[in-house]
Amino acid sequence: MWLISKKTILFASLFFLISCKNDPPQTLRIAINPWPGYEVLHLAKEKGFFEQTGLNIELVRVASLADTQRVYLNNKVDGLTSTLIEAIQIQSFAVRPLTIALITDYSLGGDAIIAHKSITGITDLKGKTVGTEVSSLGIYVLQRGLQKHNLSLDDVTIKNVEQMSGIKEMNKGDISAFVTYPPISTELLKNPDYHVVFDSAKIPQEVVDIVSISQSYLKQHPETLEKLWQVWQLSYEFIQTHPDEAMTKMAKLEGLEVADFSDAFNNLEMQTGDTQAELISHDFLKSVTEQVCGTLWRIKSIDKPCGFVPSMFHKPLEQSK
Repeated sequence: MWLISKKTILFASLFFLISCKNDPPQTLRIAINPWPGYEVLHLAKEKGFFEQTGLNIELVRVASLADTQRVYLNNKVDGLTSTLIEAIQIQSFAVRPLTIALITDYSLGGDAIIAHKSITGITDLKGKTVGTEVSSLGIYVLQRGLQKHNLSLDDVTIKNVEQMSGIKEMNKGDISAFVTYPPISTELLKNPDYHVVFDSAKIPQEVVDIVSISQSYLKQHPETLEKLWQVWQLSYEFIQTHPDEAMTKMAKLEGLEVADFSDAFNNLEMQTGDTQAELISHDFLKSVTEQVCGTLWRIKSIDKPCGFVPSMFHKPLEQSK
């Protein structure tokens, strides 16, 4: 009996070790909101690029940038798509520290303030009600647009309006302008009564679109960053070599016509996977992040000064020792 038990135990132990070796990697759950640049992640998943690099990922679809913040802070996901603004706000809370894992693109006009044509420019917004998501990108774009024309947030009435409610609020006349981005901006501009009075092309490289991952996840899975960069490069190359297929697939996810999606995508300065290590560690990004954070601090969108910003950036193992 003893011999049989010993063999049984040995066999069971070997089986356990083999099983563990073949277990799939822990799922990385990323919250993703509608935005042309982020759809590259869905394209990568559909084409099998995550599987190809050994990265087990689940993309959790939500409605807006504010929603990506909420699900991340509520510990429902391991990471999120966002702009620098949302990432800075999350880091300021010091609840679930994150690391910037990927720069997807720079917005060169995709984020916009759209108003009724009776409002000919930003200065006409003085005394008017403007809709925006007050806890995310919108408040920053609005502040910068007003600042560019010697106005401030105190010169307008701000109404908190989620992206999915923006068209309804504009059509009812409850707001005079709305801060938005594709696909909502694309639909809104189909109404000939509306036009763009300010967009992110006027603040180049300030609206940086990124993917961030919790520091606790990356500590357990330090290989994730390089794998994610590999996936992004494969996707980037696929878009270059199969643009029609790529645009068609991504447009469907955004609920847009291919031509409309392509126009929106062309308002982005997409970044490659091969350059991510350099981009994320470069002083330029750190400087932009400090600048954006300083603005958020001045308009009271965060409740502490920006000493935490350096903690948002990945430190290679040899630098962190």
